[in-house]
Amino acid sequence: MEHDPDVAAVIVGFDRNVNYYKIQYATLCIRENPGCKFIATNMDAVTHLTDAQEWAGNGSMVGAIKGSTKREPFVVGKPAPFMLDYIANKFGIKRIRFAWSAIDWTRTSCSGSTAACGRCSCCPG
Repeated sequence: MEHDPDVAAVIVGFDRNVNYYKIQYATLCIRENPGCKFIATNMDAVTHLTDAQEWAGNGSMVGAIKGSTKREPFVVGKPAPFMLDYIANKFGIKRIRFAWSAIDWTRTSCSGSTAACGRCSCCPG
């Protein structure tokens, strides 16, 4: 399979149309392109596309690429500190002044050690 040798980063976000071709293309870029970054928008195990059931989340897509590359992604979305650091720097707010709210504890970590926020709450969905 051909792939673009100039790809410098593979960003894995939720994709309703994920398929083997996309997983293989990402795998080749990460494994064969020197310095190619592996970035995940989140590691959610499930997502809620309908009220009727839970669907495989972005974490399952990331997991497929982790398995084929043996590399860990750099997570930029919830609950990664990267997102909070960016917001704190952009708006000049200390992270201890943040309030973090989550719909579901199993999908979003509200731990002070992970987020280093002043307040956390969980609103069951």
